[in-house]
Amino acid sequence: HLFTSMKIGWGDVALIQSNRDPFDPNTIRDNVFVLSPEIGAEVNLLHWFRLCLTVGYRSVSGVNTLPTVNRSDFNGATFGITMRFGGFGYSK
Repeated sequence: HLFTSMKIGWGDVALIQSNRDPFDPNTIRDNVFVLSPEIGAEVNLLHWFRLCLTVGYRSVSGVNTLPTVNRSDFNGATFGITMRFGGFGYSK
């Protein structure tokens, strides 16, 4: 079975200096927004087991104030393998 999905999220990224508290007001933070579309294929191997393979791309925006990293350090291709176990509605 072919499928697509889109993950959307937001939060912040913090640059913490060594031996510092992450909640220290001097910690450098940046708000980010993440989009991660993917396409995948799911294979029924057994009546209780499915295997999924996915490929996608993670795009991060909002990385502006961190001094040693930039947006391209977070962007990139994604790959995934998922094993799904359970009853999937089959009846005999």
